[in-house]
Amino acid sequence: MSEFPVEQVRSLLHIVDGSLAFAGRYRHEDSHPAHTHSFVEIAVVVGGAGVQRSLAGPLRLTVGDVLLLRPGVWHGYEQCHGLVLYNCCFSSEMLRRELAWTREDPQLGHLLWSGPYAGQRRGILTGRLDDPAFEECVGHLVRLFKTATGMPPMAHLARQRIELAAARLLHTDEPIGQVGESVGWPDPNYFARRFRSPYGLSASTYRARFTHAVRT
Repeated sequence: MSEFPVEQVRSLLHIVDGSLAFAGRYRHEDSHPAHTHSFVEIAVVVGGAGVQRSLAGPLRLTVGDVLLLRPGVWHGYEQCHGLVLYNCCFSSEMLRRELAWTREDPQLGHLLWSGPYAGQRRGILTGRLDDPAFEECVGHLVRLFKTATGMPPMAHLARQRIELAAARLLHTDEPIGQVGESVGWPDPNYFARRFRSPYGLSASTYRARFTHAVRT
């Protein structure tokens, strides 16, 4: 989460730079420990599968599921297999001020105000998008992502992987194959092609040419 304005203190995640809202794409493998938020979170499952654990009990998640969590609600994930969430988060202050009008809207009022507060909900509201609604939602999220970053999600992910690989080549002594695997490209040949594309150098040449300058 280092690329987002969020900091974790013990099990609490909170916004640290004064932002009223932020959004991001997260991928979970295996498990993610129980935690709480100081902000409202809306999460759309866009890939993989997993189980959410909370006071409401275990909830099996698949593509199309939507979660809304009020501030203070604890939850975690387990049995994750490439579980990909697109999270839209905003502060309680924004809900009380800029989004206060949503209380008067029958549907938004239920979504953001009354629904999650129902006793059996325990601060969590769940739903599911049918195929047409899910495709429309994903398309909208991709457009928002491209507007914010200047590139589609997969291109942005590839750039992040390449930059992380470059940093590990310069600052660690990990074998090149291990570096590729650590950023999500376990096939050495594929990693070699992807790394050479933006830098014009092989990973080994890049390490040999620039490591000394970085470490001295």
